Amino acid sequence: MSNSVLMHSSNIFSPTYGYVVYRVRVRRGGRKRPVSKGIVYGKPTNQGVTQLKFQCSKQSVAEERAGRNIGGLRVVNSYWINEDSTYKYFEVILVDTAHNAIRNDPRINWICNPVHKHRELRGLTSAGKKYRGLRGKGHLHHKARPSRRFENFETVLLRLDITKSSTLRLLSYMLAKLYVRDISSLEKNALNFV
Repeated sequence: MSNSVLMHSSNIFSPTYGYVVYRVRVRRGGRKRPVSKGIVYGKPTNQGVTQLKFQCSKQSVAEERAGRNIGGLRVVNSYWINEDSTYKYFEVILVDTAHNAIRNDPRINWICNPVHKHRELRGLTSAGKKYRGLRGKGHLHHKARPSRRFENFETVLLRLDITKSSTLRLLSYMLAKLYVRDISSLEKNALNFV
């Protein structure tokens, strides 16, 4: 366990059985692209190395580091406590799902379910939902759920396998100008014109 990340000797405070609080520090500032000698192989628009902004918040990074270091505990939440010119400090609340006090408490035993393993790494904590843009409620925010990239993942592209460019132009023209119910008749008309 790294002392620079988790200062665990005197900062753990257990207010209740089964709960643990870790204090984590995260270095402030932007995220530099991890490339050798600053060389990015690609388009000029993607060749930036510095001045890049990391999408995840510092609080979420603190939760992820705590969750990775202590894999046997589950991250519930976290909160900011302090910051200086170099670091931001957060306290991360974790629970021991094997403890009977947690398993028998109806307010927190939902986290004992295996589907809640490493929620901090999947952006399911409060800080994770905030940087994912899922804080809003109501009809104006329906397009943000389940995620902002969901439609990109789920979109299926159906491409026509047509070799002749003239046939493709003709088909696109006919589809734009005419409403044809039977696609077979459309293909016959296209073949007659070509």
